[in-house]
Amino acid sequence: MKIAFDTPLVGTDSTGAAVTLTPTQVGELTYTVFVDTVNPPVKNYPVTLSKLTTAPTANANGSQRVSVDAVKDLGLTIVAGTEYFVAVQDALGTAISPETPVLTFTEIVTPGAPQNPFVGP
Repeated sequence: MKIAFDTPLVGTDSTGAAVTLTPTQVGELTYTVFVDTVNPPVKNYPVTLSKLTTAPTANANGSQRVSVDAVKDLGLTIVAGTEYFVAVQDALGTAISPETPVLTFTEIVTPGAPQNPFVGP
C-alpha cells in the first residue's frame, strides 16, 4: 500500500492568521501516518524522511510529494481483503496539524492465470 501526500505551503500563526511556510519550515515538517482497521484510525506510525525508500519529489507549486510504502517504510503487514483506514498529520516542532480526511484502502489479490493448460485426446 502506497500512501502519498503533498507538504503544506500554508500554516497558521498563533492568532489564527494564514502564513506561508518558508522552505526551511517545510523541510522541518515531520509526519505521522495513521493506518488502522477501525475508523477513525488509531494506530500511528512516524514517517522519517531519511528512511523513506522514495525521496520526496518537488511539485510545481513549491510543495513536495511524499510517498510512503506502508510495508517497507512503516513495517506494516497488509492483509488481503482487509479494509484499512488511513489519515496523515504533520507537525512543525510542537505545533501539530489536524488530520487529513480519512481514506480507505482494501488490498485485493488477483490470481495469475492457470498454469500448464492441456487439451488432449
